[in-house]
Order: sequence, then structure tokens, then C-alpha cells
Amino acid sequence: MNRADKNHMPASRSGRGFKPILWVLGVLITLVLGLRTWQILDARPKTITLPATSQSEDVPLLQKPHLSLDPVIGHRPRENYAMQLQAGVLGTAQTYGFMRKQDRFGLISADPLPSELTAPRILIVGDLNLMGLVPAEDNLSSLIQRALRGQEELETAVVLNAGCEGYSLYQSARRAASLAATLQPQLLVAVISTGDDFLELQDQKRPHVDDILLPQPPSQRKIPDASSNRRSKLGLPDNGLFWTGMNQAAWMSMNNQALDRLEAKTAYCLNLIALTASRQRAAALIVLLPSSDLLFPDLIASSGSKYAKEIIDSGVQAEWYQRVRKRIENEGLAYVDLEPAFRRYGQKDLYTQNHELGSAGHGIAARVLSERIAGLLLSRSRTR
Repeated sequence: MNRADKNHMPASRSGRGFKPILWVLGVLITLVLGLRTWQILDARPKTITLPATSQSEDVPLLQKPHLSLDPVIGHRPRENYAMQLQAGVLGTAQTYGFMRKQDRFGLISADPLPSELTAPRILIVGDLNLMGLVPAEDNLSSLIQRALRGQEELETAVVLNAGCEGYSLYQSARRAASLAATLQPQLLVAVISTGDDFLELQDQKRPHVDDILLPQPPSQRKIPDASSNRRSKLGLPDNGLFWTGMNQAAWMSMNNQALDRLEAKTAYCLNLIALTASRQRAAALIVLLPSSDLLFPDLIASSGSKYAKEIIDSGVQAEWYQRVRKRIENEGLAYVDLEPAFRRYGQKDLYTQNHELGSAGHGIAARVLSERIAGLLLSRSRTR
């Protein structure tokens, strides 16, 4: 056959070989579009059914029966436990009593955890500031849930409070990882108590990350308690002020050469939180909670401790706060800094008498966070 004959072949013969190819392409396109549609539908928040129990063994701590031993995290809130507590308002003589309830997963809640959880679900981790020294209805988790449910498309939002007394940032990250597969959150929020969560990363008596960023169990070695020396040197009459801010500030002023390593450990924990969220196809949000000594230096001035005043005047705590915020930005993580809102409020009743977050502080934090959380949830649902 010459070239002219080829150019003048009947159309029916020339297109015959392409039909099977077009059919295969059509099938492939249909499969791809079907898979993508399934992925989009699968990504939508769903109601989930929870197991009747967490299936974790509860071994109460001797000195703190509201907490239980945990082989990975060190300790966690005891399950199905309630206790009567009393707290006071910083700067006043006012005190109040309240009941704190922990459900069958050790979550802080006024009501028992239902068998089914609607969506979207927001899992919040943190230390005692989140666990709460306030009535359940005043806790930021309850306030955020109430605010979210008042918005269109978020009427079934559930906020799950996994805060625990005595947690470092690393322990909060591990707590999130231990709960995420069961609770399947659409948003993971980590509240960082900036006055003590970082120093606790150095504590080898609890689960921690070592200097080469390897997870380690509690050390079995006898480790001297250096905090006693710092406490004696500071001479603060207010124990709460020491434990929630000045202990860490004093350590930083004495160990400036260790701050790079501490920042690396902080970044490790931030990335662990982000990784836990990504495994659930959830968003992550970091919250910076300022300590009372950062906002109210007059508390130090009135304490009579010259050494404590020198530390505050040096700005070591404030510089570290900014350094952490910059690191969060460099890691590309969404975050909320509560310091500006707290400074605008400007009253000491943000905190309790032992310098943990009080009812006013929970209220302001909830107003700021509910707006940001709603924005994150709605933007994710509308882009799916």
C-alpha cells in the first residue's frame, strides 16, 4: 500500500483501533472520579460509636487518687471519678467550691460521655489549667462547645477536654496520641501553659525526650531535686507563683546554654501534635497561655524577693515566650496567642489564688478560641 492509499483509508477502518483505548480511558476516568467522590464523602465528619469502656487499667496514684498510672504517659486522669475541690480568685479573698467530674475516658466533663459522639469533634489537651480549677460550666471546653453549637453548621460540635494535672508539653502530646484513634477528632487543640510546660520537658523522672530527641521512659536513677534550691534562692512566699512561672524563669536564667536544646524538644512535641492530627486527617491548633508573672510583674515586686525581681526584669520569661511563638510560626502551625486578650482585660482574676487559670481566664480564652476554632472547622468543611 502506497502513501496515497494510506491517506485515503476509510474513516471506519482508521478509527477502529482507537475505540478500545477510548473505552479504557473512560473506565479509568470513571474510577478516578468515583474514588475522589468517595474520599470527599469519607472525609466528612461522622457520628462515631464509642466503646463502653476505655479498656485501660486504673491504678490510682497514692498521693493523688484522682490520677491513675499510665505506662506510656506516666499518669492520666482517673476514669469515672469525681472530687470536690475549692479554689480562690487571685487578688481577692474570695473562694468557691466545685465538683470536678472525669468520665469513663478520664475526660473532664459535667455530663457522662454518651455512647455516640456527633461531629465535628474537637479534642483539647493541656495541663491543670485545662483540667480546670473552675466549675464545669465555666471551663473553656464547655464554653467553646456552647459557642460553637450556636453557629450554623456547627450545631452538633463536641469539645472533648483531655487536660491533666502535672503534664509537660510532651505528655500532653502523648495524651493526644493515645486518644485520637478512639475519639477521631476533626481538630486537635494543644494548650501550652508557657510558665512551666517547657521546664517539665527537662524532668527525667517522667516520660520525656532526651537531648538527642529520643523518647525515654522515666529514669530509674536517683535525680537530685534542683527545684528546691531554686525555691530557696527565690524565697517566694507564694508557692503557686513559684510553680507556675518563677521556677522555670529561674532555671532559664541559670541555664541559658541549654535553651537551644529546650527549643528543639519543644519543636519535637509540636510536630508530634501535628503528626497525631494529620493521621486523623484533622487540623491542629496550638494555644499559648501566658503565666501570671508574665502579665503582672507587680506580683513579683510585692513579694519582697530581690532575686525574683531581677529575673523578671531580665526579661528571660518574656523572651522565651516570643521565641516559642516564632518557632511555632516557623513550623507552619496554626496558633492562638492569648497574651494580647489577657493584657487587654488586665485584671488578676484571670487566675486562681494558686496562679492557675480562673473563671475569668477561661471565659476570655473561650471567646478568643471559639472564633478561631469555628473558622478552622468551617473552612475545612467548605473546601472538601
